[in-house]
Amino acid sequence: MKAVRFLEEALEEFLDQVAYYEKREKGLGERFRLAVQAASALGI
Repeated sequence: MKAVRFLEEALEEFLDQVAYYEKREKGLGERFRLAVQAASALGI
């Protein structure tokens, strides 16, 4: 299975979304980041 790679622009948008969710609710951004990381590891 190939490792998932993000384009620079996609990575920036992802990090912006992590920050957005974290501002909405403490811990939500981290849960989002971990969920995306887990899905990426599975190749989803």
